[in-house]
Amino acid sequence: MNKLFLLLTVALIGFSCNPKGEFEIKGTATSMDGKKVYLVNAREDGVEKIDTMIIENGKFSFKGIQEIPTVYFLSLSAPGDYDNSPVFQTILIEPSKKITVEITPEEIRVGGTEANEAHQKRSDDMKKLNEEITELDKKYSSIDPNTLSDEEVEKIRGEFSVIDKKMKELNLKYILDNINNPLGESTFLSGIDQLSVEEMSEVMEKANDIFKNSKNGTAIRELIEKNSKVAVGQKFTDFKMPDINGKEVALSDYAGKGKYVLIDFWASWCGPCMKEIPTLVNLYKSYKDKNFEIVGVSLDKKENEWKDAVKKMNMTWPQMSEVKGWDTVAREIYNFNGIPHTILLDPNGIIIAKDLRGKELEDKIRELVK
Repeated sequence: MNKLFLLLTVALIGFSCNPKGEFEIKGTATSMDGKKVYLVNAREDGVEKIDTMIIENGKFSFKGIQEIPTVYFLSLSAPGDYDNSPVFQTILIEPSKKITVEITPEEIRVGGTEANEAHQKRSDDMKKLNEEITELDKKYSSIDPNTLSDEEVEKIRGEFSVIDKKMKELNLKYILDNINNPLGESTFLSGIDQLSVEEMSEVMEKANDIFKNSKNGTAIRELIEKNSKVAVGQKFTDFKMPDINGKEVALSDYAGKGKYVLIDFWASWCGPCMKEIPTLVNLYKSYKDKNFEIVGVSLDKKENEWKDAVKKMNMTWPQMSEVKGWDTVAREIYNFNGIPHTILLDPNGIIIAKDLRGKELEDKIRELVK
């Protein structure tokens, strides 16, 4: 999660000027008499128990006064004891609204209002996709990846990518349809790192003025402005740091000099980064004598580990690092939240692609570099 959003809370601002009114939560629970149901609020300084009800004759209920629509949690565990029973669900309580809840030992389902039912549907659809991911994990877990051909590896990656794409599309559609209620807003904020600049901008265009001018909305608009400077179509932003020999070099020593340049942000401690290195080694051998260059930017914290990995993996292209981990100036400028992270520049230093990996990266370089 981007540090900028650590300040965001789940107890969100109101989205209307509805008068205060009594809400009611009516719940049913199968074979759970005597169990407790907790209504909990999440705050910056921790969780706060609002109320507790005991399930009797398969039923329970909460009533109270709610001034503005607010996100809470329903849980089968007392605050601070979630390891004992991790079953919980978010719930939007609105003035003068009746909410229905169904509880089993495995899940809590919320309905009765438009916002809660839309959020429950998203949860159900996401659960199905997660089950597909689990099935793929089971299918391939016993296979040694070293026994697979490149084509077989790409086929497997493709199967996972299809589901990942469906998840992202599902999430974005839900956010766009629900950004003006607190459940949609909380989903937007919690998953902001997974959205592109264009997607964040699309969401903000649909948001109402209350959210746009809130503390959260202001932070997101600043993030969009920052990310827009390093978006596809923009010229690279320069930075300087030591190379592997301790000499200060700049990205501009390589970028915008008439070659396609792949900036590879990586670290020796990053497993996916190290798995990707052989692809880069092969690309460099094939295209280094043409109009193609790679610039590695390491997020290592220990100089010896950085240098040992460069030597061991035969990474013969230019390398740079401040040896500061995530605190490097390059991460601040390009604002990425995971590695490996790649940025492809055209011969004029214009960003033309991001996060290309594996076969997708190979195909792109083969298409461009002559």
